[in-house]
Amino acid sequence: MSKVYRFVPLQDFSKPWTDVELYEKRLNQNGGITIDVDYFRKILKYMESKVYTEGVLAMDVMRFKSGLGYVDLSTEPVISYLRSKEGCPGYMFYNPRAKTDQGSLDSKRVIAPLLAKGYATEFLTHFMKHRSYKQRCGRIRNILARNDRIVGESWTGSPLALLPSRAEIQVNDRFAYNNEDIISLPSEINNGIAAPKGKILVAGDFAQADFRIMYNLFIRSPENAAIMNAYPDKYEAMARLMHEYQKQHKKVEGEFNLEKFRQERNIYKRNILATTYGKTSGVSDEECAFIKAFGEYLDSCPRYAEFKKRIHDHLQLDLPLVLDSYFGGRSFVVSLKQTQDGTTDTALNSPIQGGTSQVVILTTNWILDKFYSLGYTP
Repeated sequence: MSKVYRFVPLQDFSKPWTDVELYEKRLNQNGGITIDVDYFRKILKYMESKVYTEGVLAMDVMRFKSGLGYVDLSTEPVISYLRSKEGCPGYMFYNPRAKTDQGSLDSKRVIAPLLAKGYATEFLTHFMKHRSYKQRCGRIRNILARNDRIVGESWTGSPLALLPSRAEIQVNDRFAYNNEDIISLPSEINNGIAAPKGKILVAGDFAQADFRIMYNLFIRSPENAAIMNAYPDKYEAMARLMHEYQKQHKKVEGEFNLEKFRQERNIYKRNILATTYGKTSGVSDEECAFIKAFGEYLDSCPRYAEFKKRIHDHLQLDLPLVLDSYFGGRSFVVSLKQTQDGTTDTALNSPIQGGTSQVVILTTNWILDKFYSLGYTP
């Protein structure tokens, strides 16, 4: 039987200045966040109108193309409609994670590939929006139903309720929220997170952080650093590095096409890190071509190739893997039962995610320490 590995964070090996325990305490000191109840109710009404509108538009397409043969947006009739009236191949509805044999309409595993291949574009565009807004409405209703205890008021006088949440440490010093995952709140209701009167709500973003750590760990060299440092958009910088590499190996000709990159930027954003972690295929021909090209570029980077070789050698000799993140925090690989490829992918991921986590922890703790040293209170 093949072996499986998992990563267990070893806090004893973390550097003293990466105070994970202090960061966790500060994350959870208020027991959650406060939300503007009136704003949540207003945005719920708006979302409900979007559910209705997109549902009507999807149904109109379905009725027209089926000659009134299909008039239901539930899973089974939608799959039947797509197969019989839109010509979608039956195999594309298979999802190994589905709990039923009738097929799946999973957004990422089924609908996105169908759209990428040009199937049922008009219907699926409206259907996806209809279902997405419907899910968001359910999320907002659940939040309002569970958080009816008013704890204060906003600067505008609106009542504020406490949205309980607790962040708990996961692998690679990442934190996940239980009870209510405030990170995954729909973007439309982010403005409903409000500070109580007398306090200020501050937001920050560590732009392209995982990508930057990955570059410095596995790709950076004296030859390519000048290009990477010259462009604020690191995806554009990487596109230029790949173009130079392909040009040297006579796979492309001419100068870098900035307009083409802008059209393909989302492909870079979705697939650069995933390819670094072992992804080998995408949902569209364009994604597959990019993953292949970027994989070849990665394998040409000496530091990346050497790191993969060390992982492989350790696994072949059945030796434990102890992985240091960019700033010194360690993860230890414990042998369970998994494939060697899966272990390699996780080992490539671990120092990148761990490094980004430490950037967030160090920065957040430093900012709060600075405020407290100036006399501010929690």
